Amino acid sequence: MLPAMAYLLEAFLAPSSLAAEVAAAVGSVAVPLDREIGLVPLPEAGGPEDAEQRMASLSHRGPVAYVEAEYFGGVGEQRATLWRDGVAEDLPAINEALRALGVRRTGGRDEFDTVGLGRHRRTQDWLPPG
Repeated sequence: MLPAMAYLLEAFLAPSSLAAEVAAAVGSVAVPLDREIGLVPLPEAGGPEDAEQRMASLSHRGPVAYVEAEYFGGVGEQRATLWRDGVAEDLPAINEALRALGVRRTGGRDEFDTVGLGRHRRTQDWLPPG
């Protein structure tokens, strides 16, 4: 029997039009996902301490979410924080954050799969080589 694969994600999500600014604010890169969503992997160093203030400020131009998920063998947890118009809201699931960003499920897939968040199993795998 093969060991279960782990899944770990720590990233910001934003509309593609805002993702490059989110990336600049935390010292990372914006990776395009499907449905015009950009993913900004959290740098290994964790990003700047004032990231929450920066996301609150950027959210006046569009919603921004921070998402975390950690699973191993089908067991784990996830959470999200959504900033909209400068106000933060904690959400229990990544799909809720994606819905707030305007993602609608398609083809029998949930929002997570609709944007392609299953393409990589670790946060750092989203970063370009080098």
